[in-house]
Amino acid sequence: MKKINYYPDSRFPLNYISLAFAVKVKPSEISAFSLLAMMLIDSGKSLSGEREFALKLGALYGASISVFLRFYGETLVFFVTGHYLKKKLVKENLISSMVALIDEIVFGEKNFTCNFSYYHHQLLEQIEASDTHPNEYALKELLKKISPHSHLAFTNYGDKKSALNLKEDDVIKTYRKLLNAPYKIYLQGQYTKSDLKVISRLATNRKNDTKIALSLLKFKERPTLFKSRKINQTVLLSCYSFTPSFDARQRFIVTLLNGMLGGLPSSKLFSIVREKHSLCYEISSLAIQNSGLLFIKAAVSKKTYTKAQKLIKEIVDTLKTTITESELEETKAMVSANNRTLEDDPQRLFENRISRELNHQNIDLNIDLKTLEEITLEEIIHFAKTLKYRGEIVVKGEEND
Repeated sequence: MKKINYYPDSRFPLNYISLAFAVKVKPSEISAFSLLAMMLIDSGKSLSGEREFALKLGALYGASISVFLRFYGETLVFFVTGHYLKKKLVKENLISSMVALIDEIVFGEKNFTCNFSYYHHQLLEQIEASDTHPNEYALKELLKKISPHSHLAFTNYGDKKSALNLKEDDVIKTYRKLLNAPYKIYLQGQYTKSDLKVISRLATNRKNDTKIALSLLKFKERPTLFKSRKINQTVLLSCYSFTPSFDARQRFIVTLLNGMLGGLPSSKLFSIVREKHSLCYEISSLAIQNSGLLFIKAAVSKKTYTKAQKLIKEIVDTLKTTITESELEETKAMVSANNRTLEDDPQRLFENRISRELNHQNIDLNIDLKTLEEITLEEIIHFAKTLKYRGEIVVKGEEND
């Protein structure tokens, strides 16, 4: 199978290169992958035995390395991405240096040193910080109750118990698992035939890439949870599920419905719950396409959350019957405009191209925008009827009544 995807683009002064690894993970392994990502980020800044080279590359040539994680069902895609200024290729074969650096970061086992205690402490601090944030706390508590794997849709840190029990050997095993995982190389910018030959060396004797698959989540009973925290406002978080899909038309339907519900400034939730009835300080919805989850988050008060709960459910029900053509056309225009802004941001454009490739979608954004325009009101209403309520959580704050 083809292991290098090249998107020629001469509009920007930067060239991008990314290695995307596809790894099947269990929830208990997320903490180890997160710690590994921290280590690789620091390796990009100063490799053991290569510190001067790495600093020179970053300081003099406008080059950098980043690492991030993204979940597709139960599959983790582990990205190691670098970019650099094209104009610096005049006197230096920088592409060779960049590829060498990425190769060393990812595959240089002899330079992999596990400063475990330092990174373990950092990881625990990140988890502690997320636990103190009311929205993230509400999300994690709800997900733990409704589905054993659903938190894979959000967290890059794992749960606190797994992180506390993490050992140095666990991270080393995770590193080995990453090295053995299939991967693909993605490029964006202007590369010569000579550049592509250098990059192709990374693919030599490596495993073929794999197709990403979405897995359906298994849900438990529908709970209404009540928690108390030392926060200024009460948080109300509701969850609905739908069948995830890589189909471009289906994903646009989800995007449009989410936009009309609470994903855009003109949404029903904002205009009705907040503006018309003044039942919340803020409210929005979020659709996680790869996991088939739709969340509605509202910052409310102790006095208003029961009324807000009822009204939110009523609004979701109205999507199944009373969406207008004007609402749909307005939302299409906003979604289309937001997608077209990708053309002005090389980093977002590159990430979007990779994401679309992983999602088995057409790389040509204009083709999919035509699909967006073709979506009908009947399709949106039909999809709305498939939404399944999965539960909610109320995190009561300590605001004065």
